[in-house]
Amino acid sequence: MGHGLPLTWTELKKEFDAYAGSAAIEEALLHFYEALFQIWYSNRDRVEIAFIFKPEQIRDSLREGRFLLSGQKPPFDAAFYREILAEVVAAAVEHFPETAALQEALHLEELQGDRPLLMAMEITSLNEVQLAHFFSSQQWFAEAGVEPAQAAFLLAAALKPFYISLAAAIAAQTDFSFWREGCCPVCGRMPSMALLRAEDGARILECGQCHAQWQFGRLECPFCRNRDFQQLRHFSIDEFPGRRVQVCECCKGYLKTVLGKEMGRRVTLELDNIFTVELDLVARREGYQPGGDLVLPR
Repeated sequence: MGHGLPLTWTELKKEFDAYAGSAAIEEALLHFYEALFQIWYSNRDRVEIAFIFKPEQIRDSLREGRFLLSGQKPPFDAAFYREILAEVVAAAVEHFPETAALQEALHLEELQGDRPLLMAMEITSLNEVQLAHFFSSQQWFAEAGVEPAQAAFLLAAALKPFYISLAAAIAAQTDFSFWREGCCPVCGRMPSMALLRAEDGARILECGQCHAQWQFGRLECPFCRNRDFQQLRHFSIDEFPGRRVQVCECCKGYLKTVLGKEMGRRVTLELDNIFTVELDLVARREGYQPGGDLVLPR
């Protein structure tokens, strides 16, 4: 426990191919995600972590209920971020030509210097309503023909190698056992997936941004901290054995959950998240909302 992504692209590619062979997902989207993972893995080792928290700093912060990046801006390299963003946008345009406006927008004044990085770091902390308000305040997006949901997804996707590398470096120093909160102990984002561990049934949450993993109580909503078991329930559908969707009637949040014992194999939650998008559609139809963004909006 500590970090949810395999160490190498070879490991992830093998699991990705296993999912792809049986997934009811359109071909363009499938190939885009493969390209996106390749970009993340090819760049994550190039990310230079400018600071590493000392073990005592990690321990004290987590015990006090403060995620590690609380109150501070990680010193990510803006020029390197622009390189990765250009790769991500190019991959999107290759598979979805309708996103070409964003590739052209990269040359606009509003996306020069460190502005793309600052914008990406801001939008990753916003919910859907806040995102809509943010983009409505940026008139140049509409003038450039950029679709806001696509822009938000791609700007955030280009940040992944930075957060992944940072969280992996921190996870090498701690197992987050001091953390008792529902949000990520590294970046503070709400979990995007959960795992009920095969060996002991413990619930492990995973951040969709940096992929840190931490243990959290099974009978508690990570979003609103509701512990009334009568307000906590789950559902599943036959097409996705070994998964369930846990929902909270208090906040109407939901969290897709992998049942490790039933799956009988190692599961990379980021991949399972993508290939079980039908569960998200069912949950949304029932009036529930996810803890994090899941797929490329189209």
